[in-house]
Amino acid sequence: MIPIAEQGCEQRPVVIGDDVWIGTGAVILPGVTIGSGAVIGAGAIVNQDIPANQIWAGVPARMIRHRGGAGPPQPKKLSTVLNS
Repeated sequence: MIPIAEQGCEQRPVVIGDDVWIGTGAVILPGVTIGSGAVIGAGAIVNQDIPANQIWAGVPARMIRHRGGAGPPQPKKLSTVLNS
């Protein structure tokens, strides 16, 4: 067993694109790249690369949805469907 003091630490760069929002208390692990326009929720732990224009949150972070007009269509609310 190697003592903690002798294990060293991982030093890989974190790359953050333009127009990225990172919520309070979020942790971005070494070696992660966050694409431009991405949003990271408060308290999220990001352990993988995040593509551009996506919203991620959770522990570990996972994609919640696409940001902006680009991306898959969102389901309609039931009230919208019933009223049309």
